[in-house]
Amino acid sequence: MPAGLVGGMNDRDFVGDENEADTPATRALRILGALAKVPQASAKELADSTQIPVSTVYRMLTSLVSSGFAQKTSTKHYGAGPIAVHLSERYRDTTLTTGS
Repeated sequence: MPAGLVGGMNDRDFVGDENEADTPATRALRILGALAKVPQASAKELADSTQIPVSTVYRMLTSLVSSGFAQKTSTKHYGAGPIAVHLSERYRDTTLTTGS
């Protein structure tokens, strides 16, 4: 997969702005944004996509997994966790209700 791409899109297409501060929170959100675009990805793919060092991606994934926002598969790939899925469903329900 080309650097900067996951699922054919740059992570900045989903979350972030090139002028935003590079904080742990924005890095975690960039990882979640990348995970939102593919069924699963390796830490290396996520690092390439988000331009975040792979060691940082691993640390962030540990936190995201332990908090339920991501899950680790048996093949050492990562995908959306139950809390991220619940947020997605809540968003979908809200947009269907409000028509936004």
